[in-house]
Amino acid sequence: MKDALRVSAVYTVAGVFWFFISDILIEYFRLNAFYQTYKELFYILLTGILLFFIVQKLNKQYERELLRRRETEKKLNESERFAGLFDHVTSGLVVTDPNQKDNPIIYVNKGFERLTGFTSKEVIGKNFDILRGGSTSESDKEKIKHAVQNKTPLQIEIGNYKKNGQFFWNELKISPITNENGAIKYFIGIQNDITERKKQSILLENQFRIIKALLTFKGQPKAFEEICLIIEEHMDYQCLIFECDQKKEKLTALASASLPSAFLEEISDFPIQKSEGVTGEAVFQKKTMVMDHVDGKMQNKKYVKIAKKYGIQSIWSTPIITAEGNVFGALTMYKKIPYHPSESELQTLETYAYIIGLVMENMQYQKQVKKSEQRYQFIADNVTDIICLLDEKKEITYISPAISQLVGEQGIEVLWEEKLPAKMINRIEKFVNYLYQVDSIETMETEVIDFKGNIHWLEIKGRKIVDENGKRNTLLVARDITSLKKYQESLDKILYYDSLTQLPNKYRLRKDLEDFIQSNHHFYFVMLDFVNMKEIKRIYGTEIWDNILLKMKNKILHLFDPAYLSRSGEDEYCFLLTEDTKSTLQGKLNQFNSMLHSPWKFDQQELMITPSIGIVFNHKQTADRMLLQAQEALQETRENGNTNIIFYEDHFSTNKQNRSVLIKKNLFKAIDNDELEVVYQPQVDTEKGKVIGFEALVRWQNNELGNVPPGEFIPIAEETGWIIPVGDYVINQVINDILYWEKEGSSFEVSINISYKQLEEGDLPRKIRERLECMEFPADRLSFEITESLLIENIDLSIVVLQQLHELGIRIEVDDFGVGYSSLSYLRKFPIDALKIDRSFVENIHRDSKELAIVQAIMEMSRALELEVIAEGVENKKQVQLLQELGCKIYQGFWFSKPLKKKDIDTVLSMIHQKKIPELLTPSPFS
Repeated sequence: MKDALRVSAVYTVAGVFWFFISDILIEYFRLNAFYQTYKELFYILLTGILLFFIVQKLNKQYERELLRRRETEKKLNESERFAGLFDHVTSGLVVTDPNQKDNPIIYVNKGFERLTGFTSKEVIGKNFDILRGGSTSESDKEKIKHAVQNKTPLQIEIGNYKKNGQFFWNELKISPITNENGAIKYFIGIQNDITERKKQSILLENQFRIIKALLTFKGQPKAFEEICLIIEEHMDYQCLIFECDQKKEKLTALASASLPSAFLEEISDFPIQKSEGVTGEAVFQKKTMVMDHVDGKMQNKKYVKIAKKYGIQSIWSTPIITAEGNVFGALTMYKKIPYHPSESELQTLETYAYIIGLVMENMQYQKQVKKSEQRYQFIADNVTDIICLLDEKKEITYISPAISQLVGEQGIEVLWEEKLPAKMINRIEKFVNYLYQVDSIETMETEVIDFKGNIHWLEIKGRKIVDENGKRNTLLVARDITSLKKYQESLDKILYYDSLTQLPNKYRLRKDLEDFIQSNHHFYFVMLDFVNMKEIKRIYGTEIWDNILLKMKNKILHLFDPAYLSRSGEDEYCFLLTEDTKSTLQGKLNQFNSMLHSPWKFDQQELMITPSIGIVFNHKQTADRMLLQAQEALQETRENGNTNIIFYEDHFSTNKQNRSVLIKKNLFKAIDNDELEVVYQPQVDTEKGKVIGFEALVRWQNNELGNVPPGEFIPIAEETGWIIPVGDYVINQVINDILYWEKEGSSFEVSINISYKQLEEGDLPRKIRERLECMEFPADRLSFEITESLLIENIDLSIVVLQQLHELGIRIEVDDFGVGYSSLSYLRKFPIDALKIDRSFVENIHRDSKELAIVQAIMEMSRALELEVIAEGVENKKQVQLLQELGCKIYQGFWFSKPLKKKDIDTVLSMIHQKKIPELLTPSPFS
């Protein structure tokens, strides 16, 4: 319109101007009328040309506008198609405009509306902060803010809130979208609700936090308040633990982290009856009860009134019951909105109740034990503990009536040999023989079967006493620790069994494998994993992954019927087979392979599972060697494209046997040829801020074999008995080196590994004593390390030899602690000064909550036993800092230094003191 007016105005002005000017010129020059005609024709021609160009220009503008409109309509149609496509995506999709103030939301799909409860109209134009609330981590907010400001992609798991106020875990992926010039145009966010997966992960972690709370807080109320806090942080509800008073048939409020004290007072003395609130009825019926809307469904007006007063609208409760069916109390959750818990939340609640039940049962047991000990001296003949006195001939002179628990009322007057199992009697006789050799109070544990066939665990304490006539007697006091054993077994279930499959995990596998080897059975050890399982988990999620693992467990059990099955890794199974022939096993493995060639169906998905299988036959090698061989065979299947099943013997045994022969031949001459060398790995005390000593390690460099790893020649030295002269060589070299350092003004302690063959030798203490006296060597500079598994191989021998070495002033350390699965009662028997935490626990301590819980338990136990702890295998600063927070002071590992030759020690120690130790003074990321 404006263009048309502009053209008309110009045309009118030009025409008027022409008429006036042309008339003046004709009149001025007195031209005739003929020129008037030419003037009009010239004007018509000029205006015609002008109109042509104007119409042409307008026509081009119209064509451009028409083309632009068509392109805009095309883009609009494409946008509508993409919007329709995005609305069918289950994930929430959010688009924001960073070029506008406060980065507002400009688009959300239907998945976002389903996920959050907000409609697009409610969030368009608003900031993403609309989903945040009180439980959203400030650090997570900062990460998102930093990503937006720096226009970088981000993936994060963040706590958000739905429109109705319900908390959920949001897996959020943020990516910037750029235009053709590289400028940021939009941010797109993809979000998924991972609340259920997150809760299961937190549940596992919280089981170890609860154990830690029990170890940290000695007082019962404080411990249970901490447990409530852990549960509330996990489930986003207010939590209350009730304790059951069986005599009064009432429930009393025991502990809560956030509920007001006035509320606890109002619901104290809760009757255990039907219709007496959700908690009372849950305990009465011994099952979980849910009240998802108090106003509309609760019949008891008293509790409706209390709930309204404190804003509670939904309640669910589960009884705390032991395996024997005893009710200890109830675990109740409260929420201030109407809500019905999911099946997963109810399972989580019942899991927490089960753990709390174990805690209450153990605390009750501890109370009973304490009460019994306080009254012990007054009730000698009436206690449940069995008191027995033996004379010099080891005949019973007194036994308390409590023996009737084992032999029955009719058996008290009969010698126990006629009533108790022979195996138990044999163990007690060995224990009594040992008591004659020492002057201290000693303890043993034994499993017995009573006259009814029930299994009991007894803790027997004994000591040698001398009566007024100078005759030697033995006093034994036995008490039933069956309940404590069950509690320890429950803890072992958490630490040594996989929570998904309920199979032994990798820590239990090594011990069980060693037991099978010692049983002299012939068997095949099979290790299998699945090539594409991690990819399946990443693409399809944890639920499908868990389902496949459980189905694989059942298929292994059905097809192979293994003597033993373990889930030894994230996607790895190990099992033992006692097949008569290799061909029989090969047939089953081929059948297993064929079975996996068919797609696995899960919901609408079809998946292909590809296994790798390594098999080792038991040739009396150690458990560690069998595991290593199986891993080598497994690795070969991954590298060999022709087969996914490899027997270790087929590919490796010939070369290994030939090398074994060469090692045996050359090992006998290694000392004479001066081929052995002692190297030293520093041990650092971070509290003292210095290197306090070393672990001595032996290395062998042979002209024919080259550098022979200790893992190869030490087992052969053990087998041939040549470990004794090798051990003597190491001890002598260490003594000489320590004396050299003493002359140079340095004082170090050195630990030496001692084999079981050396303990069996018989005269090891004598040889060590003579060597120390000859060299005038201070014995407290030496420590002897023996592995946990060897320590308990022959308890009586180990105790005697180690006690003799300890009396010389030599420190005793338990190496590789945590993998041998020894009982704490055994540790109390030995003269131990220090525990060395096995490197397998240290390796993932900063990434794996289960490893952290195990190390925490070891630290607490060492403090109770007053033992020093050394952490082996530390490889980074984070591991050291986390171990420091757990109370560890002494470290050994590659982060400080690799094993050193004697000539290199001074240089490396300077580096440790000047660089490594000061570096640890920086703040810990875990604090």
